[in-house]
Amino acid sequence: MEYFQMSWDDIFNHETFLTAYDANYIWYSDQTLELIKKAYPYCKPFGKPAPELIREAEEIYSTKSYKRPNAFQYSDEDREKFIALFGEEKWNEYFGKSRSSSKLKIFKDNLI
Repeated sequence: MEYFQMSWDDIFNHETFLTAYDANYIWYSDQTLELIKKAYPYCKPFGKPAPELIREAEEIYSTKSYKRPNAFQYSDEDREKFIALFGEEKWNEYFGKSRSSSKLKIFKDNLI
């Protein structure tokens, strides 16, 4: 509060956060963000989270629901640069099945 006149809870309602959230720049899922809000009060020296928060975190990570599905969608240019550096196999390993650049190019051409 000292520097930005904002409390912890204000961060999640601030226009900068909301804009980043709407643009899918926030990587964490809604479930994870809620957990972060609940866990924050325990983030002090010798703080220990409540057992239910630990269970909730374990559930989120065991089901791999910590990430927003639409966060950080990569452009064709990003994909091509990554593949040029590391190969398509690594792209598929990190980001799932590859999208066809030619299909996206056709889609983009139809928008013009």
